[in-house]
Amino acid sequence: MFRFHYCGWLYCSGVDQFWSLSVLESSQIHRQELEKTNMPITETNMELSPTDFIDPLKIQKIVSSRDFLDGNWKKATKLQHFKEEEIQKFAIPIDCTFFNFHVLTVVAPLTIIPRHAHKEPTLRYILKGSLELNGAAYSEGDWILVPRGFPYEIRTKSGYTALIPYSTNCEECSWKALSKMPLGKMDA
Repeated sequence: MFRFHYCGWLYCSGVDQFWSLSVLESSQIHRQELEKTNMPITETNMELSPTDFIDPLKIQKIVSSRDFLDGNWKKATKLQHFKEEEIQKFAIPIDCTFFNFHVLTVVAPLTIIPRHAHKEPTLRYILKGSLELNGAAYSEGDWILVPRGFPYEIRTKSGYTALIPYSTNCEECSWKALSKMPLGKMDA
């Protein structure tokens, strides 16, 4: 049987927010929902096959919700077995097997996070506000996947809140190097 881990993230447009579930919870809920519809458990019930999801360990450039499938990722990842018109669910098209814990990050307005790189890929879900990453603008509802070793800088006028998954092996998560990073401030 084909097994696939969504990352435990669904974007629900009816309530305009991300919902987090553990992989075990999401697979149990997914299985229960599929059993109710009498659909085979091996089907993913979306246009995009999970085998076509982005592997964060293999990408060489930044991939985001704005450029993946020319920005039409929601059409390809809409979970078809949810029939309620008021709530739509979309799988974030990233194989998140690598990531295993999440950090809610709040960045103040007018902050500059200087150019740096991580030894692992980084994924951001923008929940609120906006930012520029290497000059490209992203806002609420966007996701951005940065390859490991890829240098980037973030600037935000409005400030932002993002959910960022990490691996438990993340060297930066010891916060020793990152907490000493000299943050900049933008002019108001």
